[in-house]
Amino acid sequence: MAGQVKVNQVQLGDSATATQNFVWQTNVDGTAKLARGNVGATMQDILTVDAAGKVEFPQDNKTWTVVTGSRVFGTVYTNDTGHDLSIRVRCSLPSSSVTLQCSCQGVVLLGSTILNTAAGAETWLIPKGATYNVNYSAGSGGTIIWQELR
Repeated sequence: MAGQVKVNQVQLGDSATATQNFVWQTNVDGTAKLARGNVGATMQDILTVDAAGKVEFPQDNKTWTVVTGSRVFGTVYTNDTGHDLSIRVRCSLPSSSVTLQCSCQGVVLLGSTILNTAAGAETWLIPKGATYNVNYSAGSGGTIIWQELR
């Protein structure tokens, strides 16, 4: 019937193993999703689209994690998370300036800076599989927090 909106589910794949199939579903409220599974079975959402067209990937479930205790400035690490990694370093030191510098694959990234205050933060994006390190210089006796979006 023309002009009528309804829920549509289309299964993509015909494997007997549900996790090898996908379902594309559109809804009357203007939302949509792509899920792994079979129509009529429990499905794992892969991609959702809200009524405004915003796309989200629910399986990411990334959260900012404080990793200060397991990171050493100047040490080279490898992003082995399987996805791009955001890192954020925040300083609050009793110094007149703080220098934060991040290198990825040996190249100093934009955003590495000299902050003209005793407090500041920088955030960088590290591609999956890339090596990276962070250096800073400042006085002592303050707080440094290193976070990663994992």
